[in-house]
Amino acid sequence: MSVWDWIHEHDTQAIQAGDFDRLRLRELFDEAGEYFQRDPDLALALLRDGINLAKSLNEPWWVLFFEHWTLQVLTWFKFDFRDAVSRAVRCVLEARKPGYERLPQRICLHEDL
Repeated sequence: MSVWDWIHEHDTQAIQAGDFDRLRLRELFDEAGEYFQRDPDLALALLRDGINLAKSLNEPWWVLFFEHWTLQVLTWFKFDFRDAVSRAVRCVLEARKPGYERLPQRICLHEDL
């Protein structure tokens, strides 16, 4: 499974089910991606919204997906290593728990650290 396969599968299932809340997860990521470089604070706000929505929908893979991209923005666009390191440690520890074994972004979180 590539890092994007599960997301495409998730989108397909959400479309078939008419689950607009779960489709919003992908939309939030796409919106945030437009601002990584030109307005990282807005990107971080959208990623936070994604984390909150993923938590409310009990979508732990999406939570860590948004956390990974939050770490990318903090590191590469905000140069905020202080917050990024503690967050990365927390995420890597979470990703080692049962239920994440097949999460492709698990390796990305290790690389973020």
